Amino acid sequence: MTKRYGVVSIPGAMTPTEILTAYENGGDIIKVFPATVLGPSYLKDVKGPLSHIPLMPTGGVNLDNISDYFHAGAVAAGLGSALVKKQVFYSEEDLSALTERAKQFVNKI
Repeated sequence: MTKRYGVVSIPGAMTPTEILTAYENGGDIIKVFPATVLGPSYLKDVKGPLSHIPLMPTGGVNLDNISDYFHAGAVAAGLGSALVKKQVFYSEEDLSALTERAKQFVNKI
């Protein structure tokens, strides 16, 4: 067996078959996308037969639903626009706001 140092493989999948295939082919954590469409109940249902696979919902995870995903069995969550606003320049005020949003996410989980 080859040892891996500091590299985590997080392939994306949607269906249970894709999730299992990604895991069996070396995925450490499987990114379940799009979370907006699938929802926390989907994650919980998938965790039933695939409880050994670490899942990370991505796409639509926000402050209102992140705790629901963790209660459904998520080991991590992919955050994009709910955390970081797309812009070219970030002022000190923007960075402070980002830090506060990140703290809010951590407090929810």
